[in-house]
This record gives sequence, structure tokens and C-alpha cells, in this order.
Amino acid sequence: MSFSLAVVAGYTRAAGGYRCPDNVSQEECQSYECPKNGELVECINFCNTCEQASVCIDYCAPGCDCKKGFLRDTKGNCIPKSDCKKGTSA
Repeated sequence: MSFSLAVVAGYTRAAGGYRCPDNVSQEECQSYECPKNGELVECINFCNTCEQASVCIDYCAPGCDCKKGFLRDTKGNCIPKSDCKKGTSA
């Protein structure tokens, strides 16, 4: 995928609304994609993990977040919420 880039408010934005986290260079951003069932958002939900679904940090940063109905496991994969085991992550 190839697209033009512009730095906007602490994150890299590409044409078409794609965004890359701050830790991804502009060169890497040209081919950057979120993991399966993930999407680029302006404000990551840090509570969106199997381990911390009920504990939330009030902090906002752009980057990849899991789509609705999915949570991040310990490997960073977005898995269905129903696949999270109580007290553990996949």
C-alpha cells in the first residue's frame, strides 16, 4: 500500500485516514497495518486487554486498538472477548 503522509497532532496520518503510532517511522508507516481485528484510532483504549478489561488508565494516545468485541492478548493479538480466560490471556 502506498499513500502520502503528514504529521498531525503526535501521530502520522496517511491519506485515507490511516494512522500509525508515534513509534512507527514515516517510512514504516507506508506499509504499516494493524493486527487482524485491529484498527488505527486516535485514542487507544488501554483497558482493551484480556488482563486489564476492568482496570483502566486515563491516558490517550494514537495507534492500533482492537475492534469492538475483541481484546488484546499478551502477544498483542486482537482476539474475541469470549476467548479471554478469567485471570489469564490467550
